[in-house]
Amino acid sequence: MGERYRGYSLLDLTSIGQLPASVLLWGTLAVLCVALVFLREKRAVALTWQRRGRVARAAEPQRDKVRHRALPSHRRRSIFGGEVYKLLSSRLCVLLLAAFILFEVGSCIGVGIEQVSGSETEYRRYTTLYAGEITEENAACLLMEKQEIDGIVNQYQAMLSAAREGAISAEEWQAYVLDYARAYERQGAITRVVARLGVLAANESGSVPWLLYDTGWQRLLNKDADLVLIALVVFLSSVIFPIEYRHTAGGAIAPLVSSTKKGRLHVLFAKCGLAAVVALILTLLSQLCALLPLIWREEWILPSAPLSSLALFSVSPDMTIGAYVVLRMLLQLGSMVLFAVSVCLLSCLYRREAFTLLSVGALLLLLRVVALTGLRALRCLDFLNFWTLTPFLQIEGVGAGDVTLYLFTLCAITGALFYLATRRERVAAA
Repeated sequence: MGERYRGYSLLDLTSIGQLPASVLLWGTLAVLCVALVFLREKRAVALTWQRRGRVARAAEPQRDKVRHRALPSHRRRSIFGGEVYKLLSSRLCVLLLAAFILFEVGSCIGVGIEQVSGSETEYRRYTTLYAGEITEENAACLLMEKQEIDGIVNQYQAMLSAAREGAISAEEWQAYVLDYARAYERQGAITRVVARLGVLAANESGSVPWLLYDTGWQRLLNKDADLVLIALVVFLSSVIFPIEYRHTAGGAIAPLVSSTKKGRLHVLFAKCGLAAVVALILTLLSQLCALLPLIWREEWILPSAPLSSLALFSVSPDMTIGAYVVLRMLLQLGSMVLFAVSVCLLSCLYRREAFTLLSVGALLLLLRVVALTGLRALRCLDFLNFWTLTPFLQIEGVGAGDVTLYLFTLCAITGALFYLATRRERVAAA
């Protein structure tokens, strides 16, 4: 099992000597958020007075009808556009979206400016120098260099005693101290490389593993589930339907809308489509912020290498690292869209976002707790593990068939909720 790497966020900038920049940046973002709320409130007040003025100037109902018919087509909202407008009309939703964007961008910047240790630099130099398929010649060279470095480091006590007794000159002692400092810095890196050679040699996959600099890949593929993203998608998807009942007088207008020609499936599809689009955009933003540090730090190395080259996968599918990254991104997008649509349909059945949030949160927490029991069948049920995919594939005996089965289960749950939602709308319209 590979070591888990966690990137710094803006809150962690103080730990690497970036306190003034962090305070300045967060202060600027806070001012922007306050300005956004103020301008939006000011615009809402202005629009309210404009509407009152138009109502006061409307002398005849017939003139209003003519004015509506003469309205340019590009200013008329579609059903989907109306749903987008209603969602963005909520100041809370806008602030949460802005906070999420700032959080993801800040985490991306934090990983990008993270300091690199000397041992990590040497590790990258060794893995870059011997990058490619592991051969006996490369392994022998690395083992020989490791023995030389270990020999220099292990001579420290003997050389120190010789220098105190005067057996060696001051120039010889100074030369040894310089060699010891270089060898000590390289010892940890080459020990790590040789240990990786042993792990890759024991790999049970059929492909020949490569030696490559894998720190960036480990950070990308072995990160935990983005709980901030999942929580935001759950919240936004759960308010799309209840917003109709919260902003009307007792919810009396919702059954009326359901009884119209385009008020049943058209509105239902529009709301589900909005949940899918929101989940798609937010997931793409999260994935982009995870990929950018890999490119900035030039850690996108050898994507054509076999997936078995990473220590994360003792038994890996026969594909390259780049193909696995693309497949992982597509699975995350698809599963998040299905998850968001399911939450949206569940809110259609509950008609209250609080009940939806409690139900979805309790279900995710229950699946996580059940997965901690260690049983394979129960660990496969955890949605957070499946969404990150790498921990899901690390479960013993899990393969491509289990991934397909999980996706099929998500589709079946979404279809069942859609059937119940359409039936509920027909009953409400009747």
